[in-house]
Amino acid sequence: MIIERLTIDNLRNIEHAELQPSSNVNLICGGNAAGKSTILESIDLLSRGRSFRGHLFSQLVTTGKPHLTIGARLKLSEHSIRNVGVEKSRSGTRARIGGGPAESIAQVATLMPVQALHPESHQLIQGGPSYRRNFLDWGMFHVEPQFLPAWRRMQRTLQQRNAALKNGANVATVRAWNVEFCEAATRIDQFRRSYLSMLAPVVVNYVKELPGDAHLTMRYHGGWPNDQPLNELLESELAADMERGHTQRGPHRADLELLINDRPASGTASRSQQKLIAAALKFAQANLLVDKTGNRCVFLVDDLPAELERRYQNFVLQTLTGLDLQIFVTSIAASDLDLDVCPSTRLFHVEQGRVRQLL
Repeated sequence: MIIERLTIDNLRNIEHAELQPSSNVNLICGGNAAGKSTILESIDLLSRGRSFRGHLFSQLVTTGKPHLTIGARLKLSEHSIRNVGVEKSRSGTRARIGGGPAESIAQVATLMPVQALHPESHQLIQGGPSYRRNFLDWGMFHVEPQFLPAWRRMQRTLQQRNAALKNGANVATVRAWNVEFCEAATRIDQFRRSYLSMLAPVVVNYVKELPGDAHLTMRYHGGWPNDQPLNELLESELAADMERGHTQRGPHRADLELLINDRPASGTASRSQQKLIAAALKFAQANLLVDKTGNRCVFLVDDLPAELERRYQNFVLQTLTGLDLQIFVTSIAASDLDLDVCPSTRLFHVEQGRVRQLL
């Protein structure tokens, strides 16, 4: 999948822009606060309905405008073109595909997988478990068709059980949700473990390219002990759950432990090393996506020169071009990057929210 045309209206300081990107590398240059990251953000918003830079509508929409819209023409294959769009307003988010309404933003995300490296990508290593759960769930969403209905079922039953706990329902009412929750939780756990078994060896190959003699180990914790059935834990901890008003065990508490040379990466790796580890994890996902589905994601790289020396900037760019992905990269100046490693680069310049193509 590649983006052949991108249209942005009323997103932050960009009132209107239309780009015809290259199918290879697109370099977006301009000063601080010019609107470079906003272009990448528009692609992320179109794919997921939310942005890696924040989700509050009041922060996203151009001042004084009632809504923002993002549209794209996607080339899905040699003979398949699809137009997609998303509109956000105070009343919510609406997606469209081919001129008609989409059932949900997930339909657009299915057509348009997007990965992003940005200044906060180190949170995949340094941040809380939700970052790593979202990382795993992105991968499964795009390679396992049954994941999304299973995830929705798990979320629905978790919400119902938590509502019963929070509202002080009797024991029988809470127990009534245990069977369905356990079934959905076990399914999600199986999906995650299966996906990680495929992903881990691919990640290891990329980590070998990182600085130093680093050996990465990934350990998945499902949200409850491996040696205890979830249904038994829910029963034995029912009183504690009722006291706290929420479910303490389940896939919503899962985590992916990342170790460098058998020590937690969050405490031993520098900020730049954490960014490179995050890059390796996302490269592996992009690689696995192609291997399992034949589809290619769009890859966004925001402010690549920040905190990475030139040789590792080149590692990122060479790896992405080697995966034959459509890439969008931001930098203050084109000279900040070694464009010799990027074939067929198309150059855009952004100034005060206005975008023009230079090359």
